[in-house]
Amino acid sequence: MPLPLSFSPLNKLKRFKSLKLCISKSLLNAPSLYEAVSSLDHFHPKGIRLPSRVLAILLRHCSASKSYRESKLVHLHLKLTDFKRPTTYFANHLICMYFSCGNFVGARKVFDKMEARNLYSWNNMISGYVKLGMIKQARGVFDRMPERDLVSWNTMIVGYARNGVFGEALGFYGELRRLCIGYNGFSFASVLIVCVKMKDFELSRQVHVQVLVVGFFTNVVVS
Repeated sequence: MPLPLSFSPLNKLKRFKSLKLCISKSLLNAPSLYEAVSSLDHFHPKGIRLPSRVLAILLRHCSASKSYRESKLVHLHLKLTDFKRPTTYFANHLICMYFSCGNFVGARKVFDKMEARNLYSWNNMISGYVKLGMIKQARGVFDRMPERDLVSWNTMIVGYARNGVFGEALGFYGELRRLCIGYNGFSFASVLIVCVKMKDFELSRQVHVQVLVVGFFTNVVVS
């Protein structure tokens, strides 16, 4: 005898999806981030894992608000819903979230446990360390990178410039030119900051010429 429609597996699946959708909308419309995140512990005992898109939005809100307490609750929800080893996508969000909250230890733990890292994962670590003034740790990650892009190099130049290590900043800029990786406005802006802090007029003039040659004179960041 066929099951009644209300008890069919397909109907149960539809109801479950509908429930998750309602929960997701409720969380995203919650009056505060804490109220949204603190309700997560009601769902994992019932086997309810929120859609990836919703969890990613919550993680971004935690990063933007630098809310460490809420960040831990979202991460706990991931662990309790079979995300003990989060995907690369979620791990990158978690790294950014922990660094935003100043928790470099948490960020490093997530990074070390990643089964697969992409270029964004590595750049995320470098950027996070630089923002916290941990230039040695940023350099350690940079040296281990299997591949680098312009973002990797620019972040290191900015990091050294901000920390007053002008020789290293110029060295990275010189290596960037030697490898012919390319430039953007941030590359030149970072080096010009070094020139100003070093009060090196001749170096400033050389960089100015390079800006003109490659056509970045009208770039807003460089200007």
